[in-house]
Amino acid sequence: MSLDTVVRGDPDGCRAAAHRLTTIAAAVQSAGDDLARAAGTAEDDFGGLAGDAFRARARAVADTADDTAQRCRRVARGLSELALDLEDVRRVMGRARAAADPWLVVSEGAIEPPDTRTEATFEEAAHAAWQVASQLVATAREVESRAQLDWCGCVRQVAEGLPLVPYDPHRGPHLPASPGGGSPAPEEPVPSGSSGAGAGGPGAGSGAGSGGGGSPSAGPEGLRRPATVEPPRLPGLAEWAVGHDPVWAFGCDRPRGGGSR
Repeated sequence: MSLDTVVRGDPDGCRAAAHRLTTIAAAVQSAGDDLARAAGTAEDDFGGLAGDAFRARARAVADTADDTAQRCRRVARGLSELALDLEDVRRVMGRARAAADPWLVVSEGAIEPPDTRTEATFEEAAHAAWQVASQLVATAREVESRAQLDWCGCVRQVAEGLPLVPYDPHRGPHLPASPGGGSPAPEEPVPSGSSGAGAGGPGAGSGAGSGGGGSPSAGPEGLRRPATVEPPRLPGLAEWAVGHDPVWAFGCDRPRGGGSR
């Protein structure tokens, strides 16, 4: 069976999205600071019920702006980390292909196993190259799995308590219908046999057992993530996040019954 050496992910795209989010965070933070100053308007300058309502509303929107800016910065950090990890994976995959190239068939996205019909000396060298390439590919996939888990954890953390919808660059954000009118937002399907009480579901503990089993194989020098991990099982939103462009539209309304997170 051939070794898949394709690395899915674009470090430059992650960094571009991180830069965009950092710029948005700075603009939102600046607007929040302006609103916070407006909320401090003295009663002598703007009194009565109108002044009280203005100050309360300005303070609430300023808090929301602060919260949104923090979340944008958190996603930007996650994307920057993901970009570094993807570069690590690409570098190790490049080493695997280089180790295999003199002795094995290396296609655009795979390394083919040794051909047993060759002469003994060449076959021995080909098998040695196959072992080295296999170890390097396995190490790269471990790093890739951990990077995916970390990115999905970042998305879950930032999305907690917010109305989060995917952003389509052609159609804009897929916003749910407002509670006051229009068609109701489609409900999420419930798996058959589920009582609805458990929020875990399949794959809820995807990152819990990453440290078990044997000792991790030594990775190449300078590798950021040498630890052995299980391949991630990515439920729901996290699965969507890994397979799509990491650009998100965050609702700005604060969740009912809660303050800033």
